[in-house]
Amino acid sequence: MARSALSHHFQNHVILMEFILSAEETRELETADVWVADIEPVHTKRVLAVFDKRFSLKELSHLKRIRREDPVVSTEAPQQTTADAARESDSTTTEGTTASTVPPTPTLSVVLAICDAAPLDELQACIDTNELAAVVVPRRVAVSRWPPLTRTQYDAWKHTWPMYWRESAARRDPLTAAEHAVYADLMRSLLPLASAADDQGAEPPSSRFCGAGLAYQPGTKSVVARAHDTRHATGHPLQHTALNLIEAVAAADRARGAALVESSPTSTTAKKRKAADAAYLCAGLVMVLTHEPCIMCSMALLHSRVDGVVYGVASPATGGMGSLIKVHTERALNHKFLAWRNCEADAVEAAFGVRENHHY
Repeated sequence: MARSALSHHFQNHVILMEFILSAEETRELETADVWVADIEPVHTKRVLAVFDKRFSLKELSHLKRIRREDPVVSTEAPQQTTADAARESDSTTTEGTTASTVPPTPTLSVVLAICDAAPLDELQACIDTNELAAVVVPRRVAVSRWPPLTRTQYDAWKHTWPMYWRESAARRDPLTAAEHAVYADLMRSLLPLASAADDQGAEPPSSRFCGAGLAYQPGTKSVVARAHDTRHATGHPLQHTALNLIEAVAAADRARGAALVESSPTSTTAKKRKAADAAYLCAGLVMVLTHEPCIMCSMALLHSRVDGVVYGVASPATGGMGSLIKVHTERALNHKFLAWRNCEADAVEAAFGVRENHHY
């Protein structure tokens, strides 16, 4: 998995700010059984033609069809007996040269079919019908069910069977070390809000389990809005940090719109404002949150069309961006965005704390 160069120490181990990949990009090895036969190269074309016509391997197109098995040749010179010396003398030609030894022929291991789609009796019938019994002796081999999407997966799965793989730039962390440092500074700027939240009654002062966040616009390198959890102060169950932050962005947007209309009350300005309102609220913004947002907040951020989310501490029981689900990478949803975790995680936990089973 891609990780940034920026790191910090916590309880004698290193915590890295981590780019959060999708479930497909981080899944462990899952195998599927295939029928494989070891054949001599001279029979390869015929065997492939027969089995390609009868069975489909489309589901495992990431596998290479043939694996070359080179014969093992000993590098140690055997001890020569008197009989061996005599045979070697007999093999000498009239010109006084020894006949050359023909190198052993490599064997090719060929994938024939997927076991689930080709029962053994059906496979054997195909072999017999095409008079390949002397050539093809099938055996089961467990191979990777899925194509590798990252270098980590490729390195961990390639031992099962040779596979096709090409690294995609989209699966590497797009932030530079300098940009990681910017988000670390932004996260640290939220830490004083822990004590401020206590003063305002955002959470019981004794526990200080309040979360905080800010909306950052990378294009202008400016903070658009800040917010924190106010459920304890207001008694409103939905005033999580992320939802309050979206509202703060909306308030800032309304203020900018009102100023624009007052300064230029023309029909042209009104049309521009209407077009601006059509844009999604948080497009172009990266939300920096002290804690992983819950699934509800993650969906609210998605529907606000954020460009990205950076958070400090994970919420294992409720989190929607890496813990329970990865909302930002879900294929069925109509918006995708980037996310990072463990940004200044030690400092965040020290300042705000972490509440088990809490919906941040």
